[in-house]
Amino acid sequence: MFKGWIKLSFIDYPDKLSTVLFTEGCNFRCPYCHNFELVLPYFKGEEGLGDVNVDEFFSFLEKRNNKIDGVVISGGEPLLHSKELEGFIEKVREMGFLIKIDTNGSFPEKVFDWDRRGLVDLWAVDYKLPFEKYDLVGGDGEKSRVTIRYLLEKNTPSSYELRTTIFPKFHDIEVLTKMLFEIEGATLWYWQNFRNDRTLDESASLVQPYNRDILNDWQSRLDIFKKVGKIIIR
Repeated sequence: MFKGWIKLSFIDYPDKLSTVLFTEGCNFRCPYCHNFELVLPYFKGEEGLGDVNVDEFFSFLEKRNNKIDGVVISGGEPLLHSKELEGFIEKVREMGFLIKIDTNGSFPEKVFDWDRRGLVDLWAVDYKLPFEKYDLVGGDGEKSRVTIRYLLEKNTPSSYELRTTIFPKFHDIEVLTKMLFEIEGATLWYWQNFRNDRTLDESASLVQPYNRDILNDWQSRLDIFKKVGKIIIR
């Protein structure tokens, strides 16, 4: 299930020190994805990644009970492994650690269930495109819409963040404006600039990222609508 592990991270859980696990496999095919070893385990004939030793992971946690705040589970798409992951999360929570899950939002029923049971403290949802255009990344926009609307309207203690990778072939000011109105009421929307140094689709590596000044300008223009609490460019 787990194919990667960053033992210490200062950036993956906002304002917390965390340890990050990566699951293998994804049901989306974003051309700009930089975790292609996880999305396609044998990408371009390369050997698959080795398994993380779960016993070693829990031993690591036990020794750092007062030093690490949370465990981040990323991917790939973690909720593809929900059956095995549920017991793992319960054990981590029993040890007193926070849980953050990075997801593409395509498993709304599992998000509803785990959130209402208090298994997850922070949901980070990749908000790819206007929901009607999710076919561009091989996903189901309606399922992601349901997940995001739930997080925007829920009354449970967990937190959420929405984040979008700005890919020039998919995103411009008009597209981002449409996306803004689709998530009206959100407290936080992160933008992260596309990187062309590692991409799932080789053609994406030929695309030049936007200049940061362009993103700053678009952020200012969308802020005027006051549809979300804050747009932050990472």
